[in-house]
Amino acid sequence: MATALYGRLEAYQIAGDKMMDDTQGDSGAAFKAALCRNIYRSEDPKDLPLEALQQYTVQQKKFLSTLTVETFLEGDITFCPHGENL
Repeated sequence: MATALYGRLEAYQIAGDKMMDDTQGDSGAAFKAALCRNIYRSEDPKDLPLEALQQYTVQQKKFLSTLTVETFLEGDITFCPHGENL
């Protein structure tokens, strides 16, 4: 199970890095594909829920990156409200 988890985390990391640094022209396609593989497996989710999940995930990553290390160490972690722009 740990191997599967680490494999998924690595896929998200690589795809997320490509998406955040769009010089490779990825535009989030690799991240969206990783989400689809890991959440929907062999089902076709259509684009709407997958697009919303991708946007929410990116929004949270950006928000969490604004928190300080001290905030994490204190355990005072909050998430950005859904739909709120950063």
